[in-house]
Amino acid sequence: RPVIALVITDGVANKGLSRNEEILRQFTKLNDGLISVYMYGVKGSANRELINVLTRGNRGESYIFDGMLRWRAGSAIDDFSSRFRDPLLTDLRIVFASGVKAQAYPRLLKNIYRGDTLEFYGRVPSTAKEVAFSLKGLSGKKAFESFFAFPVDSSASDPSIVEAWLSEQAIDRKLQ
Repeated sequence: RPVIALVITDGVANKGLSRNEEILRQFTKLNDGLISVYMYGVKGSANRELINVLTRGNRGESYIFDGMLRWRAGSAIDDFSSRFRDPLLTDLRIVFASGVKAQAYPRLLKNIYRGDTLEFYGRVPSTAKEVAFSLKGLSGKKAFESFFAFPVDSSASDPSIVEAWLSEQAIDRKLQ
């Protein structure tokens, strides 16, 4: 089973490090992807950027309670925690075929739990006709690897994919 930290927070840094950049870099450097971080924000005014970037950069997810009545903030925690109760694949990473000059974000992929999906965004040179990569990780104690290869259609351009790529790249920069 993966190691998971569930952090319940008001999303306000009020002791020690207080700048988003410092918190993100220090925490991510210390964690090094070892612990999947899930954060549950108990108020709508929580620092969403800090919470979202911190969790996405550390193999996790976040949920922020937006309700008006703060004392009911815990009402959704059972639903949120059910998302990481049944792990299927952990410690996932993308390995591109030798010689392929490609990039993928996020660099640290989240673990996959029952009923979950995995989303990542890649970029290959415009001259590439095909992209090939392995998805590697663990399934319980056993090694897992699956190979994928597909043609690259350079004429297809979806602005939402470009936007998602740029967003993931920006998150990665904040963690460096």
